[in-house]
Amino acid sequence: MPAQVKYSRKNTKVSSPTPNQQNIHLGANTSSTLGTNLIAIERSLQRNHHYFQNQNDTAVAEFFLEKILYIILEYVRRLMSVDTSTVLLQTQDQQELAVIATIGLEEEKSENIHIPVGKGFAGQIAANCTHMNINDLSEVEVISPVLRNKGIRSILGVPMIVKKRAIGVLHIGTFHSRQFTEKETEMLQFFANHIAYHFFTEIS
Repeated sequence: MPAQVKYSRKNTKVSSPTPNQQNIHLGANTSSTLGTNLIAIERSLQRNHHYFQNQNDTAVAEFFLEKILYIILEYVRRLMSVDTSTVLLQTQDQQELAVIATIGLEEEKSENIHIPVGKGFAGQIAANCTHMNINDLSEVEVISPVLRNKGIRSILGVPMIVKKRAIGVLHIGTFHSRQFTEKETEMLQFFANHIAYHFFTEIS
């Protein structure tokens, strides 16, 4: 985990959906199912790590939260039938984005690749606070060479918003051409809202 990026320990428990989550029009059944599954994921981890909230060790806290993120990302990857799922968070100077958890693009994290806000795919999402849906990645600017080297063809990304500011990006990708739908965009935004609200509300 990049040194400039830190998790919030404040919201490790799952609560009722945030106003932003309630505005995602997934339909009652879909939204309820996703919320229930996310609660089950986090409660399962909390049962195994019930001591977490009494820990003062920052390293333990970050390890625990990172594990939750990886489980959520794998859940997103399988649910949406994609090859990669990634969370990037702004560095403390708010000038760049750094990968803090990923399924499928591990090189971005191991090589500590940073994306300038406003540049490339993820940087534009963070700067403009809006989603991007790219069917052919070869037609747009990307900063990270890993995306092309891994053969990502189509990619969908949404902002993680805290206090009306994009503090990070959640994106998914496929190795084959795919046109993501509006419903899939809304679903990914639901997950981004969940991650931002429960892990990063102290960042603003």
